[in-house]
Amino acid sequence: MKISMLINLLAEDGALIIPLYLIASVIGALTLRPMARQIGNIPTANFRNSFLVVLISGLAVLGTWPVIGIDPKNPADFSLGTLAVEYLVILAATYIVVGKMIWKCTWIQSVKANAVWIVVFALVMSFLMYKVQSMMPVA
Repeated sequence: MKISMLINLLAEDGALIIPLYLIASVIGALTLRPMARQIGNIPTANFRNSFLVVLISGLAVLGTWPVIGIDPKNPADFSLGTLAVEYLVILAATYIVVGKMIWKCTWIQSVKANAVWIVVFALVMSFLMYKVQSMMPVA
């Protein structure tokens, strides 16, 4: 049943989601490749396999939402902070694992290649959570 939520989401909004996801994957690969080459010291990193890291990781994370019981269209059962932390942890772990597999590098190299965006993403999410919380009325 939970996988059907993902299938329904893609069937209903696929015409918009798929092109946006591919564009986001290209942008992600353009930023991940230099980090993998320079920070992670991964000589095998190029645009194509960095694109695959972003694409596969994103699809894997999208597939985990229904499995752990979160409806991507209505995540109201969870607090915004909980969703942000879960998303960050799942996304970071997936990028590190997929990066290691595709780049054929060490765990440390994959962690280093992904560390910058993980820290930046965590800071941006923290700032956004702070802004959202400050806009909510006090009960």
